[in-house]
Amino acid sequence: MSWMLNGIAWAEPGRPDGAPEHNRIVKDRLCALVTQAHGLGDLLASRILDQSVEQELRSYDGLLQSYADEQDIMPMRFGTCVATLDDVQDLLGRHEVTSTNWLRSFAGRREFAVRVQRETDPSLQVEPHADGGRNYLARQLASRKAVEQSREQTQQFLFRTQMTLESYGVLQKLAKVPSAEHRIAGWACLISRVRIEALCQAVETLNSDAQALGLSVTVSGPHAPFAFAALEIGCKDPIQ
Repeated sequence: MSWMLNGIAWAEPGRPDGAPEHNRIVKDRLCALVTQAHGLGDLLASRILDQSVEQELRSYDGLLQSYADEQDIMPMRFGTCVATLDDVQDLLGRHEVTSTNWLRSFAGRREFAVRVQRETDPSLQVEPHADGGRNYLARQLASRKAVEQSREQTQQFLFRTQMTLESYGVLQKLAKVPSAEHRIAGWACLISRVRIEALCQAVETLNSDAQALGLSVTVSGPHAPFAFAALEIGCKDPIQ
């Protein structure tokens, strides 16, 4: 039987109420959150994504969110598997300092995702004319200019958005997923719990201003700090 290492938390205050079924492997101040892997490592290695993988992913997310709602948590990459529970104990011992530093860097903070999407095509903002094809080239030129102007205005708006978010917390740029063809930018923002309301108000203001550019700005969260943690333990230093 193999085990999946979902994340690392402090040994105290212990298991949160309502958390999905899992094992807690405690070593000194740290606690590893593990679940049975059910052959998950082999499935991920073979890139077989079936319903069982989706179910494990939902359980993984639910477990980490249940901890993040009440205490500091360092998520591990989904599918991080070990052979035995003794291996988990060994891992906690070898990476105690790194894990402790990461957990301290997350103290009192939550992750929010902010995304900018395009709602309208700037090339369609040029009004068509009822003159057949006589002014075709003029309309094409106007359309091209509209796209170029929109691109410049969008870049200025994205810069403003990033500067605004940086004033609230630490940022990590989100990768654009292939299916989200209208998403043009996204950030994960790690902020203090006491600034959450202010962040949401700032996003509302940005979204209001974005309408004139054919854009929208949305925020989701709070999440466990998936975008910031040492997803592969010991791979880098914690955020400051």
